[in-house]
Amino acid sequence: YPRKEITHRSMLKKIFTMTKWTVWTVASCLSLYVTIVNIGATKQVHRAMEYLPMTDKILYQNLNEGPVCAFLNTGKGKTYDVRTFHNSTAARA
Repeated sequence: YPRKEITHRSMLKKIFTMTKWTVWTVASCLSLYVTIVNIGATKQVHRAMEYLPMTDKILYQNLNEGPVCAFLNTGKGKTYDVRTFHNSTAARA
């Protein structure tokens, strides 16, 4: 085997090389972390979207049945005329 010559680098080059490898390693670890978090968030969104129609039906199916509240913006400052009506048809009238 041929022997390689031993090269001596200056302290500045050694520090630069160590800094470069450290920055590269930290950046790679951060990129991996962001990727893992994004995969988990995507799975969580898909899971939530599965149950969204059922939740929407439970919460809003009977929303306009029975008494409803409605407000009228009179345009005079920040005061609103809020009233309770027997049903949504009476509120729209």
